[in-house]
Amino acid sequence: MSSHPGLKSLVSSTVRGRTSPLTRTEKLKSQQVALRLRDELRAVIDLLSPPDRGASALAKKLNLDRATCQRIVATIAEPTPDARTLVNFPGIEGLRLFIDAVAKRPKAAQGDRQIIESAANAIDSLESLLDQLKVSQRGLRRLLEDHSVQPVEAAQAENEWLGQDDVAARATLFNAAAHVVGRWTDTLVGVSIIRPVVGSPKLTQSVQLRAHLGHHAHQTSVPLELGSRAQVHDTDKTVYTTLDEEGRSGPWGALVVPYCSRPLPRVTSRRIGGMVTHVVEREESSPDAPFDVVIANRTGTPEPHPATLTPAVGEVSSIVRYPSRRMLHDVFLHRDIARTCIPALETHLWTPTDTRLMARWSTRIPGGPKLQLLGQGLRVASTPAWDRYLDLLRYGFEHAGWNPDEFVGYRCEIEFPLWRCSYHFLFDFTAGDTA
Repeated sequence: MSSHPGLKSLVSSTVRGRTSPLTRTEKLKSQQVALRLRDELRAVIDLLSPPDRGASALAKKLNLDRATCQRIVATIAEPTPDARTLVNFPGIEGLRLFIDAVAKRPKAAQGDRQIIESAANAIDSLESLLDQLKVSQRGLRRLLEDHSVQPVEAAQAENEWLGQDDVAARATLFNAAAHVVGRWTDTLVGVSIIRPVVGSPKLTQSVQLRAHLGHHAHQTSVPLELGSRAQVHDTDKTVYTTLDEEGRSGPWGALVVPYCSRPLPRVTSRRIGGMVTHVVEREESSPDAPFDVVIANRTGTPEPHPATLTPAVGEVSSIVRYPSRRMLHDVFLHRDIARTCIPALETHLWTPTDTRLMARWSTRIPGGPKLQLLGQGLRVASTPAWDRYLDLLRYGFEHAGWNPDEFVGYRCEIEFPLWRCSYHFLFDFTAGDTA
């Protein structure tokens, strides 16, 4: 771990005289640093046994000031870090004392070093940010209390970076990607419905619906490929099946026939491990006509409740594999799950190794659509994006045998979603007892 001169720390702890408000770019940068620091400190806390992760137990275990531990434990539980999160953390020296104490604890594992080093780098990034802003943590608090961020109009006038919040830039990316790929979708729809397994509250089961509405393709473009979890388990590593006009499809049942265009597309399904890939091909008699395709999947094997994971964060993502003019993705959590978590929405660069990670700060894109709360049931779930959407929701709940009034809905909706990026719902169960 790197050493830090005392003089630099002294300068960092001094209240500086900046009085101008944060620019939009500075606020986004502060949000990135806050997210990184939260994720890295969560990973450090998770090196300790569960009974030692509360503030009091942590202070006793590491022989640290309880107020310092209280501020760390409380702040890493924040589901949507931003600039204000940075002033809730302890000071730079307090943070360094904390990770040093974790590193020096008895029986520390050899593999802990990488996590400790990552957290040290995150603390360095906080110190560098404060130096760039010419403000201390206390001074940053004062700025945030006294000033709002620059409005978008002012940011545009000063040629500040607007990133993914610039709809014109997203539209340009859509047009270019559609031209290159040769495929695009007018409306991309995703639905995830999740509930605890009856009699096994530490397990969950889910239903997913995916739709490409108004899907266009050039005749020579690559096929439309959709993925889902395997519904059955057998000894075969790879299974193929093709849907016919009546939608008969053997064990997979991929197409939701009432909501697909006629004639039905041909679907070739291939199973590899726990995933099934559905390759969708348009009827050859009308290859240039746009069409609608909707698939459904119900998990065959229960999954761990996200509250039992480390960290205790559930994640539901929607990857924009093909350029789309609009995306609508809703998640419905059973009220027994929803009442114990805090939701958030993030945008991430997609990578081939995109898996559930301990820290996601390195792929996150600042800004993005706001999370919408639909409330309980389907009363406000309709959308102008598709006049049959509410019918599809009812279809999904009916075929699962679940009562929609027992579920709480969350929505992500965006025009021209970023191609080859993923939009992640995060459901944070870590904000429990911090004593």
